Amino acid sequence: MLYRRFEKLIDIFKDAPTPAPPNTVFAFYMYYLRQVWPTFLALLVVGLIGALIEVSLFNYLSRIIDLAQTTPPKDFFSVHGPELIWMVVVALLLRPIFVGLHDLLVHQTISPGMTNLIRWQNHSYVLKQSVNFFQNDFAGRIAQRIMQTGNSLRDSAVQSVDALWHVLIYAISAMVLFAEADWRLMIPLGTWIVAFILSLMYFVPRVKQRSVESSDARSRLMGRIVDGYTNITTLKLFAHTNHEQQYAREAMRDQTEKSQLAGRVVTSMDTTITTMNGVLIVTTTGLALWLWTQSMISVGAIALATGLVIRIVNMSGWIMWVVNGIFENIGTVQDGLESISQPVTVNDQPGALPLKIENGGVRFDGVDFHYGNGNGIIHNLNLDIKPGEKIGLIGPSGAGKSTLVNLLLRMYDVQGGRILIDGQDISEITQESLRAQIGMITQDTSLLHRSIRENLLYGNPDATDEQLWESIRKARAEEFIPQLSDSEGRTGFDAHVGERGVKLSGDIELFARYAKAPVIAITGSNAKSTVTTLVGEMAVAAGKRVAVGGNLGTPALDLLSDDVELYVMELSSFQLETTDQLNAEVATVLNISEDHMDRYSGLPAYHLAKHRIFRGARQVVVNRQDALSRPLIGEGLPCWTFGLNKPDFHGFGLREENGEKYLAFQFENLMPVRELKVRGAHNQANALAALALGHAVGLPFDAMLASLREFTGLEHRCQWLREHDGVHYYNDSKATNVGAALAAIEGLGSDIDGKLVLIAGGDGKGADFSALRAPVAEHCRAAVLLGRDAELIAQALGDAVTLVRVDTVQAAVEQSARLAQRGDAVLLSPACASLDMFKNYEERGRVFAQAVECLS
Repeated sequence: MLYRRFEKLIDIFKDAPTPAPPNTVFAFYMYYLRQVWPTFLALLVVGLIGALIEVSLFNYLSRIIDLAQTTPPKDFFSVHGPELIWMVVVALLLRPIFVGLHDLLVHQTISPGMTNLIRWQNHSYVLKQSVNFFQNDFAGRIAQRIMQTGNSLRDSAVQSVDALWHVLIYAISAMVLFAEADWRLMIPLGTWIVAFILSLMYFVPRVKQRSVESSDARSRLMGRIVDGYTNITTLKLFAHTNHEQQYAREAMRDQTEKSQLAGRVVTSMDTTITTMNGVLIVTTTGLALWLWTQSMISVGAIALATGLVIRIVNMSGWIMWVVNGIFENIGTVQDGLESISQPVTVNDQPGALPLKIENGGVRFDGVDFHYGNGNGIIHNLNLDIKPGEKIGLIGPSGAGKSTLVNLLLRMYDVQGGRILIDGQDISEITQESLRAQIGMITQDTSLLHRSIRENLLYGNPDATDEQLWESIRKARAEEFIPQLSDSEGRTGFDAHVGERGVKLSGDIELFARYAKAPVIAITGSNAKSTVTTLVGEMAVAAGKRVAVGGNLGTPALDLLSDDVELYVMELSSFQLETTDQLNAEVATVLNISEDHMDRYSGLPAYHLAKHRIFRGARQVVVNRQDALSRPLIGEGLPCWTFGLNKPDFHGFGLREENGEKYLAFQFENLMPVRELKVRGAHNQANALAALALGHAVGLPFDAMLASLREFTGLEHRCQWLREHDGVHYYNDSKATNVGAALAAIEGLGSDIDGKLVLIAGGDGKGADFSALRAPVAEHCRAAVLLGRDAELIAQALGDAVTLVRVDTVQAAVEQSARLAQRGDAVLLSPACASLDMFKNYEERGRVFAQAVECLS
């Protein structure tokens, strides 16, 4: 068929001419246009002929009028028959043929073919990027750029040929026809062309700028409205309807003003072009009539001049918007280059050979690696793994266990040394052959948005049904897979996972399904490890067979046992994301403050993830002084509260009698605060939270209070180290976010007679440090700052206290010792993660403790 011939003119799956696309806009355009140049050359030729045919029709009209005036009616067809037949052929045969050819080239060849050629080559190139490339950008944005860049490049190229080329030929042809009639007819059109070009140069950039500003304002307005609708439960809970209306009103006012400014430019442009068009019509028609009165042109020439001018006028507005669209598409292509034209950082070497496995020995030979920040995660590592040997990598979070595996898979290239498999340097073999020989089970539960069968067979698409079922039986999945179904009615192996498909469970929900004993579920931005450990010790003191873990210590599924009487689980927001129904006996969100803002879109998204802990809970524990900790669901459930104020009914809090402060339940004093071995208001809050959770599951007060009297706190969590020259030193290295640092500053600062010297800084993970200013001004004498985000913290603190910048923890301790006075305390509470300088917060805390010990 004719359609099929045109649809096959471009091979969308052809190999790219070079390994990487260019990184400049012009070169990027030429890179793809050169691959389809025959099609665009054909489009240029067809466009040229089509424009000439359009102009010739006006010339034929002029010619017919002149012939009718000079030829007797009875002789008209006999004399001019052949010429009239040619006109009919042009209008009824040639014009449809070339319009059809034009449409076939655009709609059957270029539109699907060139667009998907660009997408295919860009997608193929981006797939070669390292894991680091995808970790540093949003997957959705990368995909959108690949999809939109093909559209925009095609549209701008076709528009340039289709519109600008067409109009150029049209204008030149009109000038030639005017010159043939009388050269003076060229003057109005030539003047108009110059004025039109100047108008384009003036208005198009301004329309583009104002349109972008209006679009940005519209996006902000949409974001605020969607934010309110998405978190409607929170909005209703806090009765902030008026506040939300004002929040949206500000964005709506800004969007209206930006839209009005954009409208002004459009109105000015339309008015200017309309005025110019009117002048062109009047001057051309008037000049043509005057020339006719002087017997210098014929009546047909008047019809030709006025017809062509009106046609050009009708095209002028269209051309203005086409040019604006071309610039917008070029901008989209330029934006796409930020992702598409990035150089691949992990490449196969020229002539790289496939990996040949003989024994399977692995050797790390003097390996150095860091994530581009200059501080070694792995330094001079030498490790020999013998063929068939089984090893375990043990270490705290951030120690480099996953990094080591990723280096073996060559997800990253080492900065020093080499990795050998059977004596073959993995940098000299192909990546595909390397990864095909290594089996790996990842920690996250993410699956491809495809069928269960496609996911299971992804590692070996050629596996037989027998091999598939053998794997399923080994994973003990043969019972639940046939029961799966998705929203479109597909079942079993054909059911699709993903956003609109089957919702698969994470390890915490699987744990909840099989746990027979009651579960205490604990989360929060800060103090969850301390409270979890403390509740576990209370349960042991009460004689319970207890299992403590989750995000702390032992993984959830490893805790399952028929002998356990009580589970105490610390849960992170990451674990809760894949937990639909936890069904805890009692659940709590201790507090909410900004954390992991590099993962979540904002505090509302983080808040919703945390609050999944309450789903199915039989009782809840709530922080009276943190409104965001109150559950959004479960109204009417038994609720126990805690806080540093006086307790209410069903509440734990602080009471004061005769100058003595007590931990209290409702109206009963339980124990003096001074008997706690851990200091600070935040530790008092932790003790009250643990009491509330333990009471909810029936732990006796005697056992819980005995545990509190013996609890010395967790390492690196506001841990007292020593006293030197009347100054106390505290290690709170586990304060990896602003909320944790605030708790330590306010808790310890209000509990000592002197002031604090704060040591802070590191990798802030995109946090807002402004909340530190007020408590630092109140409780601190000075702040010693270090690490990557030291300057951001300094900007947030401003002139609140004396600021000192250092490069190392050792220097920070020395400066703090000079700044502190007797009765003060030096507090390491960084408000940041440690990975810009250390393996983890534990190493940071140990270095701090060693530096404090060396003070003399």
